[in-house]
Amino acid sequence: MIFNKCILYQRIRWCLTMKESIFYDFHDVMNILNVGKTKAYKVMAELNAELTEKGYMVVNGKVSRAYFKKRFYGLDDINNSDYERKAG
Repeated sequence: MIFNKCILYQRIRWCLTMKESIFYDFHDVMNILNVGKTKAYKVMAELNAELTEKGYMVVNGKVSRAYFKKRFYGLDDINNSDYERKAG
């Protein structure tokens, strides 16, 4: 039980201290996807490679929040009125 409380406190502290930046770093990706450091870096590298192919400039070790959300949650593909009709 103590171990679980430590993880919970760590996640709460991470949420409270996460800065509103236009980029995620590997810590953010690790916590959002619940993966290890290596997998977080692989995900960021893949997303940055996609952005580079599209002609965008990228920052190594960081990934665009907007592009991350688009690729993982499909936020650009969801029309709010359609979503509300399907959900309701």
